[in-house]
Amino acid sequence: MNSIDFVVSQRTIKIPWAITPETLAELDYRLHVLKPKVVLECGSGLSTYVLARYAKSTPGIIVISLEHDEKYWAKTLRLIKELKKYVNLMYAPLKENPPLYDVDLSIFPKIEFVLLDGPPTGLGGRSRIFDWLQPFLSSKYEVWIDDGDRKEESAAVQKWKTTYNLNVRQTNLKKGLTILRNYNKQDSIINTSNVVTTMLSGGRSELLDETLSKLSTKVLKTTIGLANGGDQETIEVYRRYGIDPIITPYILRTGTATSFLADLAYLSGKEYWLQLQDDWKFITEDEQWLRRAKNALKSCSQVRLRHVSDTVRSTHAVSRKKFNLKNSKFGKTGAMHWTFNPTLQKCSMIPEIFPCRSETDVQRRAYSTDNRIVTQLYPGCFKHTGDNDSLIDKTIGRRKKNVIDDRLIAKL
Repeated sequence: MNSIDFVVSQRTIKIPWAITPETLAELDYRLHVLKPKVVLECGSGLSTYVLARYAKSTPGIIVISLEHDEKYWAKTLRLIKELKKYVNLMYAPLKENPPLYDVDLSIFPKIEFVLLDGPPTGLGGRSRIFDWLQPFLSSKYEVWIDDGDRKEESAAVQKWKTTYNLNVRQTNLKKGLTILRNYNKQDSIINTSNVVTTMLSGGRSELLDETLSKLSTKVLKTTIGLANGGDQETIEVYRRYGIDPIITPYILRTGTATSFLADLAYLSGKEYWLQLQDDWKFITEDEQWLRRAKNALKSCSQVRLRHVSDTVRSTHAVSRKKFNLKNSKFGKTGAMHWTFNPTLQKCSMIPEIFPCRSETDVQRRAYSTDNRIVTQLYPGCFKHTGDNDSLIDKTIGRRKKNVIDDRLIAKL
C-alpha cells in the first residue's frame, strides 16, 4: 500500500488522540516537497507509516521515531511491518518532570524535520522538548506540532517563538497543527490572472464566512459570488470580503445555479474556472496547488480539489463501476465522475457540459463524451463543512423547485 492509499484508508478512524487523516496527507506531501534528509518524530503511530514510506521512496533518508510507551512501540512495529528497516523506531522511556526522552540523539546527523506529537500532556507535556532538541537540529529546520490548539502547546509555541526567533504558522488543519521554522519562508506566488472563480451560497452565511476567510486575497479578487435566494446575511458576508454578489429573488436548485455561474465563467474570457461552494474550507499547506491543478488539466478534463481525507464514494455515479485509478504526480487519475465539489477546469469545456438540471445530469453528460478523465489532486485543498445542511431541501418543495428550474434552464 502506498502513502496515498494508506491515508485514504484511515479516513474513518475516530481515535481522539490519533493524528488526523488530513494531517497525514499534508505531512506526506510536504516531506516529498521539502525532501529533508533526517526526520524525527516524537510519538509514534499512523504517521510512522507515512515517514517509512517516504524513507523507502528516497534513498539515504534517516527517520527516527521515539515512543515512550512499550505497548504502543510494539503496536507501531506491527503497523510498519515490512517497512521497519526504513525507520529507527526506538523505545525511549521518559525521564524527569516535565519529561524528556531517555535517548541519545547525538549518534544521528543533524535533524531537518520534526513531527512533535509527544510526550503526552498527562505525563507532563511538551514544555521542555524543544529546548532539549536544540543541539540536535540542523541550521535550517521545520517542526510540525500536532494539537497546537491546546492551551499547553499554544503557550509553549509562544515561548519558543520568542526564545529562538521562530517563524510560526497556524494552519487550518484539525487540532490546530502548528508549523515552526527557524527561517522566513517566502510567500507562495499564486497566479490567478487567467482564472475566474465562482462561489455559490445562500442561507448559510456562517459557512460562507468561514470559507471566504480561508481563501487568499488573490482568489477573492477573481470571485463572482451568487447569493442564492438573496438573504441579507449572505449578501453582507460577500460584501465584507469585497465581493458584490449577484442576487436571485428565489432559491435556485444547485444545477441551475451552477449552470448560471458556468455561463458567466465562460463569458469571462479567462482560461480556467475555479468552481467553489460555501461549505468547503480551504485547509491545504500545498502552496503550489493552483499551478499543479493547471498542469494536471493538460491530460484530464477536470481536477477535483476536495481533500483526500474526506470520505467519498468509490464507484462511478453513472456506470456504478468501481474506480480504477492510477497514481500520477498530481494524485489519482482515471474515469471518476464529474462533480460540483470544488474543482478546476478549462472554461473552453463549459459548453460541452452545461447547462444542466442537476449534478447527476452533468455526470451523465460528461460520461457520454470522451472527456471522462478526472484527476483528484493530492493532497487536495478543500474540506467539506456543510454535511446535512441543504437549504433548498428545507425551504421549498421539490415540485415547486422543479417548476422554477425548468423555466430558468429554458432561458440559459
